[in-house]
Amino acid sequence: MAGVEDAVTCMICSEVYQAKTREPLVLPCGHTFCRSCLTNIYDTRYFTCPSCRENFSHRDLEDLPISFSLLSLSSNYIDFQQCSTCREHGGDLMYWCRGCQQPLCGLCLYQSHPQGHDVQLGKTCLKEKKHAVQEVIKTFHLALDENKKEIKKKVSSYISMIKLLCQRSNRLRDIETEVAALSKEVEGAYNIENILFSEAKIKSVLSKQMPMLSGNDESEIDINAEEKAAREGKADADIGQQQTSPGSKQVVDKRIARLSCQDGKLLLRSFTSCNDTCLSLKFPSEVFLEFSAGNQCVGRVYIQLWCHLRRAQHFQALCLGTFGASYVGASLIVSSYNHERETLDVRKYILPDGSASNKVLMTDLEWGGRFEGPANEGIVMGSYYGVGTHGFGICTRCQPNGTFQCPFGEVLSGMEVVRAVISHEPISEVTITDCGLVIPELVP
Repeated sequence: MAGVEDAVTCMICSEVYQAKTREPLVLPCGHTFCRSCLTNIYDTRYFTCPSCRENFSHRDLEDLPISFSLLSLSSNYIDFQQCSTCREHGGDLMYWCRGCQQPLCGLCLYQSHPQGHDVQLGKTCLKEKKHAVQEVIKTFHLALDENKKEIKKKVSSYISMIKLLCQRSNRLRDIETEVAALSKEVEGAYNIENILFSEAKIKSVLSKQMPMLSGNDESEIDINAEEKAAREGKADADIGQQQTSPGSKQVVDKRIARLSCQDGKLLLRSFTSCNDTCLSLKFPSEVFLEFSAGNQCVGRVYIQLWCHLRRAQHFQALCLGTFGASYVGASLIVSSYNHERETLDVRKYILPDGSASNKVLMTDLEWGGRFEGPANEGIVMGSYYGVGTHGFGICTRCQPNGTFQCPFGEVLSGMEVVRAVISHEPISEVTITDCGLVIPELVP
């Protein structure tokens, strides 16, 4: 256990890490020390790592991330230390009784433990148990690998089906065009010969296309037909876009993005003004944030973004990590606690190297004027902490007649999670542990 003891012990005070008083804080250089020691040596003018002497002046200790994995390991280590000594005799629990399934010290073995039981050295039993557990884990890994392969296979199958459905949607559009032309021919017929000719054409179309109209033509949709449709630039589906403005007015962007099947691949095309909507997909403008306190997940919050605003686009990019940085690992702050306009704030995002920043990643972010909106509960708005800075807040208490300088979204579900986070003590324990985009569903 010597290696474990070194890992869970602060190099300055040689004390084991513990929650609250001696939490392990990770410096940007990667070295870890307990909160108590760093607080004692902290100097905003000249603060360096006690190990490598890298300078971190003006860095706030409250912004340093807690190593929850080390905290958990130290807790287990303390528990182990407490239970590795016999409570009755005070000796080391060096033996293990297979019959009683209990650890024993030397005095237990000769004084109070029944004779005739199968007693082995603890190290021997540990080795056997470890091997048995590893075999079980190996079986689990094999089963997991098989399941992952099956899932990948199904996903691939579903993507192929989407391609075929795009092709079928295109063919239905062609049939609709052909039937519309025949309908005009019938309306313009001026003698019996014309009617008979149109009737023959309609019967021909029906006999040719009825299998697909009845949904029984799956066997006819093959790779060659798919490639032919791809070469012709067909098999398109439409993605509609609709946003909500800060003033709770519906703002509809009539552009669509075409989903095309070409060269056997699904292509998402640029936005156009085409109104052909055989198949459609809601514009992906919903994101999620997952909050956790230590190793315990508090819950997820789902947010509808108003993506016509650059602040919403900036927020979405940080949820996805588009620029490399993301909200994963970001800490939280409560503003105006238990008062009007109470908000759960995130003032910084996390860079790939583990450091925190609040610098804007996009220019011309909206602020004030026509971008103002009501300070309603559930509104997600931009925050200002200086020129070129970025942050956001989720409003939990409405302020009548109050306004935010630039709301850019609203919580669809999960306000109870936001309230639980705000009431958590201490709030510094809660971080964003996951975030991303909610994939929209395909609709007819």
